[in-house]
Amino acid sequence: MSKTLEFPKIETTRLKLDRITVEQTDDLFLVYGNAEAMKYYDIDKLTKKDQCREIIELYQKRFETNNGIRWGIFLDSKLIGTCGYNRINPKRKATIGYDLNPSFWKQGFATEAVQAIIDFATFEYEVHRIEAFVTPGNVDSERVLKKCGFEKEGLLRDVHFFKGRFQDQYLYARINTSMVKPINR
Repeated sequence: MSKTLEFPKIETTRLKLDRITVEQTDDLFLVYGNAEAMKYYDIDKLTKKDQCREIIELYQKRFETNNGIRWGIFLDSKLIGTCGYNRINPKRKATIGYDLNPSFWKQGFATEAVQAIIDFATFEYEVHRIEAFVTPGNVDSERVLKKCGFEKEGLLRDVHFFKGRFQDQYLYARINTSMVKPINR
């Protein structure tokens, strides 16, 4: 018999980060069905709510196979976005991603959620390096990462293929230097 993984819940000052379920399909569609929210994202704007169910299933499978984790960002009981790790390699590195319903932009919610999941990965997975890819022009996302201690490492040319073409991406990273143990001690 396999052990059932308990989905971790995180609370911040204003937000709750928790599992996304089919009950949040309508709220999730307000993010993934929004052209502005998907402008720099690696998928096209969704056109049907059923597509959100497929994404929820993908997030669940990623968690169950211990390859990643995606939280819903909840303000009160309303899902306003998602954040998480597309890949996690414990004690090594992780790749972060996040999105938010445009009605909640520029209120500090993304920064608050991203900082919370950085803390989670640092302590629960002992992750040393967290990476983020940002499509050039997405200055709001760059701002969130900088506030959370990420540094821009450079431009990766034609590194990802989405929306019908190769895309450049800025690589941002945050190194957890507090986890580094001195070699000669």
